[in-house]
Amino acid sequence: MSAWRIGTEAGYLRPAAGAAATFNTRAPQPAQPPKKTSAKLQAVFDRLTKWIPGDTLALYAPCITFLATDDATPSVLLLVVMIVATPLFVIGAAFATGGKFTKQVWVSAGLGAVAFAIWSMSVPLSGWQRWPLVANHEAGFAIGAAIAGIFFGYLAEGILKRLPSTP
Repeated sequence: MSAWRIGTEAGYLRPAAGAAATFNTRAPQPAQPPKKTSAKLQAVFDRLTKWIPGDTLALYAPCITFLATDDATPSVLLLVVMIVATPLFVIGAAFATGGKFTKQVWVSAGLGAVAFAIWSMSVPLSGWQRWPLVANHEAGFAIGAAIAGIFFGYLAEGILKRLPSTP
């Protein structure tokens, strides 16, 4: 399952009334784009999410699901915490694998945070939805995030290729 699908589906799982541990998967779903379009968007977000540590995605999707209730208010705090935590996961992975803290690690950490911020804009009930401009134009911002994701992927790859290989 792709990170794009995980994020979009996580926002639609809602706890059933009176049951914190069970989920009602019959929550209202927005109209789904045709499969061809969905596959294209998925490919775009997969290109973007390769810059996001799996730890970030693995934590964010369940957190969004946990916070999703019938009267859910998107959490800006969770969004900010995850944007800040993303570079820490990259740095932690470099430490855990015994790698050196090169410029590539530090730049990848920053790129991961930016990639997460772009990707999270496409996730229902993300903190971005607290801003009326985003909430009222959800489809437009998802398309904008897809376009930004395309350009970001190329930019991030170019940045890392051009970094000197010395620490």
